[in-house]
Amino acid sequence: MGKRIGGRRFREDHGRDPPLDRYLLVRERRHRGAIPRALANDAGAELFAPLRRGSGGSRGEERRRARLPEPSGRRLLADARSRHLHRALGSRDAHGETGAPGRHNERRGAGRRGAVAPGGAPHAPRLRIRVRRARARDRGEAGAGGGQNARPRRNRRHTLRPAFARSSDVERGGFERSRNVKLSELAADVAVRDRINWNDVEVAGVETDSRKVKRGSCFVAVAGSAADGHAFVGEAERAGAIALVVSRPVASPLPALVVEDTALAAALLARRFYGDPASKIVLAGITGTNGKTSSAFLLRSVLETEGGACGIIGTVGYGSGDSLVSAGNTTPGAVDLHRMMAEFVERGCRSVVMEVSSHAAHQNRIAGLEFDVGAFTNATRDHLDYHGTFERYVEAKEIFVRTLDASGRRKRPGTLAWNADDPAVAAVAGRFAGPSVSFGLEAGADVRAERIEATLRATNFDLVVGASRERLSLSLLGMFSIYNALTAAAAAHALGVGFPAIKRGLEGVRAVPGRFQVVASGAGPTAIVDYAHTPDALEKLLRFCRELRPKRVITVFGCGGDRDRGKRPIMGAIAADLSDVVYVTDDNPRTEDPDRIVKEVLDGVGPAAAAVVRVVRDRREAIHDAIREGREGDLVVIAGKGHENEQILRGRRVPFNDAAEAASALAAAEARREG
Repeated sequence: MGKRIGGRRFREDHGRDPPLDRYLLVRERRHRGAIPRALANDAGAELFAPLRRGSGGSRGEERRRARLPEPSGRRLLADARSRHLHRALGSRDAHGETGAPGRHNERRGAGRRGAVAPGGAPHAPRLRIRVRRARARDRGEAGAGGGQNARPRRNRRHTLRPAFARSSDVERGGFERSRNVKLSELAADVAVRDRINWNDVEVAGVETDSRKVKRGSCFVAVAGSAADGHAFVGEAERAGAIALVVSRPVASPLPALVVEDTALAAALLARRFYGDPASKIVLAGITGTNGKTSSAFLLRSVLETEGGACGIIGTVGYGSGDSLVSAGNTTPGAVDLHRMMAEFVERGCRSVVMEVSSHAAHQNRIAGLEFDVGAFTNATRDHLDYHGTFERYVEAKEIFVRTLDASGRRKRPGTLAWNADDPAVAAVAGRFAGPSVSFGLEAGADVRAERIEATLRATNFDLVVGASRERLSLSLLGMFSIYNALTAAAAAHALGVGFPAIKRGLEGVRAVPGRFQVVASGAGPTAIVDYAHTPDALEKLLRFCRELRPKRVITVFGCGGDRDRGKRPIMGAIAADLSDVVYVTDDNPRTEDPDRIVKEVLDGVGPAAAAVVRVVRDRREAIHDAIREGREGDLVVIAGKGHENEQILRGRRVPFNDAAEAASALAAAEARREG
């Protein structure tokens, strides 16, 4: 049996680094069980045999002599702290490139956007690995990061770069905000029915909001549910718009393109204007009624653990690292989405995780985005004010699922990660023809949880992925957190992330803003702040609180205005059945009469439960009253708003945060006890 030579051992014996790519490939394949340890040791020894025999030749020649068969399957990222050579979204040669080794110019061309594979289809976006060697740079050797004038660096790390971006693109951002594009070039992907006042002007930006239009912008008139963009063409023209995209002729001297669907056109125009930034990164989408935000935070942590910076877009906001900016909607508009993707590329993100709402799928906001993996958490009643029926709501979710294997994709088909324990999700997955990975608590799921222990301190369970099993301890609490972790684990597994990185990433998330957020102080009650705003989410939240065996559960909640009215009595009944005391209060009434909202909530409360229900319209007062009533051992559950930092009252936005109010009320209660 051959003897495996480690990287450190090799440097001690030979005074320089081993041919890293081939050796790491063997280690990585053995690490994930693709080849047995004994074979890996033999292969590793064989790789280094020519060097131990003192054979000469360049490092590139050594690599080519040591060529091994490529691993199959979809690989995502490399752990920057490990030395495992991962493959990203397809097979590559030892240099992390498509094409034959040693043909530098051809490899560079193959790595750019639009390169054509041997079969005639464009290559899927992949992350290439550049192994930079600190010693060569430190010595200032030519060919090592800039020749003799190269600046030395202390750390030697794996640098991951999008396959469709040149090195200079990544360093300077991969796109130029100030570049102008000819209107004809901008609309190359759009089906144009007619041209009015045609002039092939140069466009400096794409906007669907007339208030954001600047000089040189192309204004796309999108007909939304609340307003029709065609009514704001004049405003856009006065703001400096240079061209229009409309679905019907309008009175304007500006050149206009007439299209069938302006929402779809806006997405395609924005994609081309920003240089198709989503093709340069690994893109993961998460849809479902509940759990999208927590699942997104968990998946982001896993991808950051595996391969560097990862952007996030969702209900809490968008950004990378610790910096998040409010985005307004769970899934922003199409133009904003592509702008955000370009910003992520500029920041050096290798991947992006985003929440996909049913509204976004139905309104073509995600058009032009090709997801490498899509996760479907669950499907329960929500947004029926918009979709009308539950069946249409699920159909809107399925629009997103179908994009994963839609014809005409530039990327390879994306993988669906789906909840096998949810009948509606399972039905959608049954109609999906592309690759998929199931998750759940049942034995037949590809990714599942076993031996579950959930407390108010931690959530422990065995994560099982195929034949691999590992004990996990999550800081996030509740059975719903287990499903969220499974969602992230299944999506990461579909992208080729290794089991160790999945474990570290999931355990690394300490909290998600406004999701089962524990607020405690002194000897009084414990407050729980959660975003639960649907019947299913509220029921799961309160049932888990019951399982913790508190002395009492005191619930504070309300229902949002201008939203699905049918869920209000359902939520009222759930709160009354699972709580010892209920405070019905205002959520975000928006433009609706708050008294009518409260009445419809109370319609679901039976006569037997009416005695435990209090109505306190002022949300701040309701939180303080509930905590004042609570005693040590009680749980005060404040549901509905979670992370939100404002309350919408008759069109006014008032600063308000449930967790801050709970902390204030607990501090006041503690002061009263001490006084």
